[in-house]
Amino acid sequence: MNTSAAFGFNKPVLENVAQKLGLPESSHHVRLVRRFVILSFIAIVATNATLGFFLSDYLTRQMSLQDAIEASESLNALVHAEGAAPAFGEGFHAAERPEMTAIFRYLQVLPDVYLATVYRADGTMIWSTDPTLNTLTEERNLHLAAALSGELNPVVRPISLEDSGSQSGVPDGTKTFVTFTVPIWSHDQTSVVGAIEIRKVPETLLGSIDRVYYLTWTSEAWAGALLFCCLLIVVLYTTRVLKRHEAKLMERERLAGIGEMASSVAHGLRNPLAAIRSCAELALDDDLPESARGPVKDIVDQSDRLESWIRSFLTSALEDPVQVISNASVDHVIAKCLKNFKSQMEDRGIRVEFVKHGSSPLVTARPAELEQVLNSILSNSIEATESGGTIKISRAAQPDGQTHILVEDNGSGIPTEIMRRLFRPFQTGKPTGLGVGLVLARRVLERLGGSLELRNRKNRGVEVICTIPTCDGFP
Repeated sequence: MNTSAAFGFNKPVLENVAQKLGLPESSHHVRLVRRFVILSFIAIVATNATLGFFLSDYLTRQMSLQDAIEASESLNALVHAEGAAPAFGEGFHAAERPEMTAIFRYLQVLPDVYLATVYRADGTMIWSTDPTLNTLTEERNLHLAAALSGELNPVVRPISLEDSGSQSGVPDGTKTFVTFTVPIWSHDQTSVVGAIEIRKVPETLLGSIDRVYYLTWTSEAWAGALLFCCLLIVVLYTTRVLKRHEAKLMERERLAGIGEMASSVAHGLRNPLAAIRSCAELALDDDLPESARGPVKDIVDQSDRLESWIRSFLTSALEDPVQVISNASVDHVIAKCLKNFKSQMEDRGIRVEFVKHGSSPLVTARPAELEQVLNSILSNSIEATESGGTIKISRAAQPDGQTHILVEDNGSGIPTEIMRRLFRPFQTGKPTGLGVGLVLARRVLERLGGSLELRNRKNRGVEVICTIPTCDGFP
């Protein structure tokens, strides 16, 4: 038999719940939730049922014992007041004693009592409110023996068909009664001279017992449900955390592969790049027309920039980023990035607004790393901006020790579907994109203690928010 199905926790339902809660579709996450639901449900139900049973039983015993003690005290006081204790030893003639007659009348008018029986110390029946009663059941013999030894053990139990059919005075519709046998003590309280069995239907006591059962089991049910819900929330939260850690681990592994590949490519580019630069320098030494010297000089400058970036990339790949302490001027890096894209923006008529709030902050990053991040962002902004558009860049040091760099364009924005997978490696919405630029930029900022966020603007375009720690001591 399928245990989960037996408790109503079938797999499709749990998978549906897991998907709605944002959990992965991986089967091991669903198995984790399903096993927790089944085991915790069984454990909570078993624990609460056990506690509920013992607690309600204990309270019932204490309430019935208190009622029996009060009855025992009143009956013993009556026997001693009437001087009837010696009469319990006179056998069948005891019923004829006037002091016993007063006790019999008292037993007949006791409220809620439907059966009262008087016994001698040897267990012989002296008198009963039921004249037809002449034999004792095994259970009643046990209660009588306990009472004659000085014990008082009240019992609350349901009325059986035998009880309701053989005993007169049982109220109609009665389902439960209380029975106890009171030991009657001698005047000096040293010995038991007899016993009085009482069977009663105390509505007040039984009503209180019913309320105790109701409150106990209701409280146990609510407590169990609350505990189960709290544990379920914890395990669902834990599963979501595991999901995020697994996703980050997978992303880290993929980025590690990208990093190894990039290191190999970067190392292999250095020799061809040196050859390109040498050829460009030789061309500058020749008599070139002025119209050609500018582009050739750009080749030399861009070769130097690329060589510097490759050297910085390979150096940072070999060093422990936690132990590397370097500062970068935000304004200087932004100006350098704008210079890199100057010709491209001029060709398309794109204007740049650079808004500075306060003095140029210093941030804890290598200049080459920050330049790589901003190059990726500006490249995407330029591609998204239409010809004649505007890109706005602003930066400001915040009181919380972070520097914010905001890049805004007035392009068409990013579709929601693409926005969801924007920071997944090799996921891109551009025909010529690789899907690694923004991913690497975000990883660089996170490694430095910052963050990278993208969101569509209300009117038009996209805004990119770079957050990076400001250097200690910067005002």
